[in-house]
Amino acid sequence: METEKERLIREIHQLGKEISHSMERYACGAWIDLDLTIGQLKSLMLIDFEGGICVKDLASALKMAPSNATNLVDSLVKAGLVSREENPGDRRMMLLKTTPQGKNLTTNLRESAMRQMSELLTQFSLDGLRALADGLNTFLKLVKAQEIRSDKIPPSQSQTIKLTAPQEEKQQ
Repeated sequence: METEKERLIREIHQLGKEISHSMERYACGAWIDLDLTIGQLKSLMLIDFEGGICVKDLASALKMAPSNATNLVDSLVKAGLVSREENPGDRRMMLLKTTPQGKNLTTNLRESAMRQMSELLTQFSLDGLRALADGLNTFLKLVKAQEIRSDKIPPSQSQTIKLTAPQEEKQQ
């Protein structure tokens, strides 16, 4: 028999999927007209987020062959969205960075998503916003604690770790 906690966890998973799916469609307007493939867009956003990344690490993060990542980067460089710069820590390796044009594009995409989210959030009551903020802050603390633990575990094992709440919060 399913406990209330198990039912709520299952419900949260389902709600997360539905929200993600709806937000993807809602956010499409900001990037649908871009002349970029999904792979190029993911690469650009990751390069911008990292502030500087080598092709090998980009390929690893996107779970693709380095040659495929190189092709994506070549197209982003050609479009003027990404530049290759010498890595001050290792001159044999080039760092990928967003150009001002690439930075402007990623900033506009993020700001568009934030505007759309704000439009939805304005429909909450003050109590609803407080409850949502409290729940998200609690979840963020758990995620950050998980990141710290994951940093100490080899990548092959870190994917199997279950997120658990601190002992005093485990009770139903």
